[in-house]
Amino acid sequence: MGLGRDFERERLIRRVLLYHEQTKHASQAYARSIGRMDWATQPNPFRHYAGAPLSLLPRTFSDGLEDLCYDQVCQNLEPAQELNRESLSAFFYYSLALSAWKDSGQASWSLRVNPSSGNLHPTEAYVLAGPVKDFSDAPMIAHYDPYHHGLEERFQFSVAEWNQLSGELPRGCFLVGLASIPWRESWKYGERAYRYCQIDIGHAIACLRFAAMMLGWEMRAIESLDSAQIETLCGVLNQKGAESELGAGMFAVFPRGEFPLNRQPVLQCGEGFFRALREREWKGSPNNLSPSHHEWPILSFVNEAVEGGEWTPPSAFAPGDQGDQEDCASMQGTPGPRPRTVRAVVRGRRSAVAMDGLSSMAVDDFYRLLCRLSPRLSPGISVRAEFGVHVALLLFVHRVSGLSPGLYMHCRSRRQKSTLTASLRDDFEWSQPLGCPPELELYLLKSGDFQEVSRMLSCHQSIASDGAFSVAMLAEFAGPLHEQGPGLYPRLYWETGEIGQWMYLEAEAAGLQATGIGCFLDDGVHQLLGIADPSWQSLYHFTVGGALKDERVMVRDAYHHLTPRVVDS
Repeated sequence: MGLGRDFERERLIRRVLLYHEQTKHASQAYARSIGRMDWATQPNPFRHYAGAPLSLLPRTFSDGLEDLCYDQVCQNLEPAQELNRESLSAFFYYSLALSAWKDSGQASWSLRVNPSSGNLHPTEAYVLAGPVKDFSDAPMIAHYDPYHHGLEERFQFSVAEWNQLSGELPRGCFLVGLASIPWRESWKYGERAYRYCQIDIGHAIACLRFAAMMLGWEMRAIESLDSAQIETLCGVLNQKGAESELGAGMFAVFPRGEFPLNRQPVLQCGEGFFRALREREWKGSPNNLSPSHHEWPILSFVNEAVEGGEWTPPSAFAPGDQGDQEDCASMQGTPGPRPRTVRAVVRGRRSAVAMDGLSSMAVDDFYRLLCRLSPRLSPGISVRAEFGVHVALLLFVHRVSGLSPGLYMHCRSRRQKSTLTASLRDDFEWSQPLGCPPELELYLLKSGDFQEVSRMLSCHQSIASDGAFSVAMLAEFAGPLHEQGPGLYPRLYWETGEIGQWMYLEAEAAGLQATGIGCFLDDGVHQLLGIADPSWQSLYHFTVGGALKDERVMVRDAYHHLTPRVVDS
């Protein structure tokens, strides 16, 4: 029996590895896609549920949230806000809402607080909550509608049902479920879409975590649920066809300090609860996103492998990830808070389309950024520390004042250096830069100008070479997959997406901009480093620098499309 389970687990892991290998970009052949922009089938970026009651949320706040200092919020010390209509609204307004509209004169498109590759937004969010003061007297499941900044009510619980579901959750807790629509990404990116959907989930998780920090809350994954249970709780289990939503994650949000740090929240309900929920009547029907679709069977191939395989979360953080935690703010030489507000950084964040090739980043801001990405140094942020730290950062430093250009490695946990040195070329220096805070695991691999190398490896995109620096996010890959199971595969991408979101915020706080780069030559990165096996894999690229502004594009208010009557309702 045990041997049979082991065999099945390994079979599914091989399917994940096959998908990953088949969807790599190479200089002679990119991963398969339709190869053009089929505008006739472009997906609607907004999911709506026709017939579901829509309750608008306020877009102005009375508690001074908009004036909070970004760097102070990053210390994760804000007092806990009461869960009510206004705080629930702020949670979504500073995480998943629209942030602006752009107009070129020939076309207009919306931007969101959470970034998305190609601005395609495959991620949908759902809230499960008990009675919320000034909003709802009944427990509910609702879909977050960013177009209107409101909640579409899909289902109402009885108080007894909510108490059954939430009996083991912290006081004042509500749930956020995330689901993904792969069609939105495959429309443009074809077979590589599964990767981008998971990165998108990671960005959304980081956005939600930061919004929770603003409100004195914390957000923790509920890892005991499988995808079908998540889809049941979000009300998307019975969706069919190319536009179906796939359950990704369920997260508990609650006042900071209400739950032990070493415990994962669980839901107190059995299969009977889910069966009854599936049989109940839900409000609203999902809108059609496209008139027709292109089929990419490999996306179901990898998703079925991930969903069908067991995933074993680590019982504790790996050595060096949890122990010996240090406070980033107390690091020697770390400057004080910058004056930028949360509103300016979070809602003002933009993805750069091109870099100016001139702007540099101050070395203090560079070190602070890396500190924020290290769970040991910033435990309040804890990027994906819930299931271990698997991603290290290969940095192509071009223009960081006070730091020599070259190729660097940032180890986000202390244990990563030994595994990296065993996998990488043996002629790298592995020396800490002069003036680097000793607590920061940053190492110079090789000095020199790597601008052309970074451009070539990022599918010949100059945005990778014209910034202050670019990044290849390297994940411990084959070993952890075999140890934890195929369910780790999407979570590795979530980790890169969370890292990318914090890079976006840190770039904005430093007066620069950033953008994610999904097109890169996977094995080209590995060859540069001398990686000859799947022990480490490059999963996501990123760049930070001074953005070029397109003066032809007009920027409009995020919710200018709502009439005064709707706004006031």
